[in-house]
Amino acid sequence: MNTLKLGIKLLLISLSGLFIISCSSKDDIYEQLTPQRLDIRTAIASTYSLDKQYFSSGDHIGVYLVDYINNQPGVLGDIANSSKNIRHTLEGSKWVADAGKEIMLYSTISDIYAYYPYDMEMGKIAGKLNLAAYPFSVKSDQQAAVSESDFLWAKAAGFSNTNNRANLTFKHLLSKLVINLHYNDDLTSDLNFRIHNTLTSSTINLRNGQATAVGNKRIVYPAKNPATENGFELKYEAILIPQAIKAGTPLFSITIDDYILTYAIDQDLELLPQTSYIFNLSIGEAKKTLSPSLQLLNMEVKRFE
Repeated sequence: MNTLKLGIKLLLISLSGLFIISCSSKDDIYEQLTPQRLDIRTAIASTYSLDKQYFSSGDHIGVYLVDYINNQPGVLGDIANSSKNIRHTLEGSKWVADAGKEIMLYSTISDIYAYYPYDMEMGKIAGKLNLAAYPFSVKSDQQAAVSESDFLWAKAAGFSNTNNRANLTFKHLLSKLVINLHYNDDLTSDLNFRIHNTLTSSTINLRNGQATAVGNKRIVYPAKNPATENGFELKYEAILIPQAIKAGTPLFSITIDDYILTYAIDQDLELLPQTSYIFNLSIGEAKKTLSPSLQLLNMEVKRFE
């Protein structure tokens, strides 16, 4: 009799274990099958001064979801991409997709690509279909707002419904020039400062976040920043496409009354993305000599990773 009771108890214990395992397995399966909404958090890699340093409420970014195929990362721009250029708007501290276009994650592993500023035509119209050669130009006249010429890009890998929070760190794909200007006497006229001989157009490879300069050279009118550096009376800033500039190229000019002062770089200059180039310049006795000059005091390069 005791043997029979012991057997019944062991059987009940075994059945209880199977029930627990079964319930646990169902929970795991349910979790794997339940889609989860993509949760985006953003930051912008360190920058210098006046260009885009953080996102503000009302900003828009474009987001692509690229699924893995046969356990290998998919290719951005393929027809198989599950979510394409979904606009997200920053509302307070949350990025919200356009109504009805929320990105849902499943058990399939996916990568996330994002960019700023948002372009509703990206990937949809002729000239913008190739995401490995998206056309983007900086403004020739940047006097009103430097940040309008900025382009930011981010990628993060390995998301699914069990890992749905994407922390995206955006990088600046373009370069920045900062010009600090010192002069020795009072200048009553407005200075007409220009940047010469730079390419203002590019194609951007959204798969790897690289911008390639194309097109013709144009004049760029930089913005004047009132927050001048110690020892300098004026400060100008502009965003440029990464590119190579040859030694001897006239890069800056200033018009003062009847004088046009120019500065040509004395060595090759390679403008890199996510990098600021700070030129500290001096104007000679602009109103006291017959031949004022624009001279380089020194140059500094700030690279941000």
